[in-house]
Amino acid sequence: MGFVWRVLCLAALSSGVGGAAAAQTAPRPSLTVTPSSSVNISGPEGGPFAPWSIQYRLSASGTIKFAIAAPPWLRADPRVGTVGIDSVTVTLSLNPRASNLSPQVYEAPVTFINVTNGQGTTRRTAKLTVEPSSHGYLLDESGGNLLGNRGERLLAR
Repeated sequence: MGFVWRVLCLAALSSGVGGAAAAQTAPRPSLTVTPSSSVNISGPEGGPFAPWSIQYRLSASGTIKFAIAAPPWLRADPRVGTVGIDSVTVTLSLNPRASNLSPQVYEAPVTFINVTNGQGTTRRTAKLTVEPSSHGYLLDESGGNLLGNRGERLLAR
């Protein structure tokens, strides 16, 4: 009877019966990013580009810290922060460097990072299509582009 009693007690303890609760770990907070679409921006060399910006909504199943890694021609605002069940809107917009890019297709990831534990870290593809411009640019005496206050090339009109 002693052996059977010990087996029954061990079974009850492992199943949480008899006042002893089995240890459970809480799920780790995970980052969620919406929408799932990628960033697609296009325009002529020197601009203007459309759309100028796109927004993503970040949320998490618990409070986490996040960071955003974007290509050099995109700016994330905010780039770092804290988010929980109340969401945060992140705006990705072109920075002035985009105005100086030569015609071609630029493609790179935008990474939304769960800095706290990595759960839900995700990427979206960012694509910038710079088309040849039908306008000429103003040149200085040495043949270089004249630049405006924000570092953009000045169009000849």
